[in-house]
Amino acid sequence: MGVGGSMMGYDVGVGFYDLDATTDSDKMRVSLSKGFGAASFGLDYTETDVSGTDTGDADEWNFMYVVGF
Repeated sequence: MGVGGSMMGYDVGVGFYDLDATTDSDKMRVSLSKGFGAASFGLDYTETDVSGTDTGDADEWNFMYVVGF
């Protein structure tokens, strides 16, 4: 489940993910991106929570860029 939109010239999104498998894990992702003509830049934050243990829990930051011609 997620939601996204535009705010003050930036694209903003928030998503929640639930994986019910052998190991139950939940994820939350928040993303922010900005386009500058042929180039765009973004920042993503992902938090992973594995149910019942601290093993596998993680916080991750990702910076991305895309250049088009």
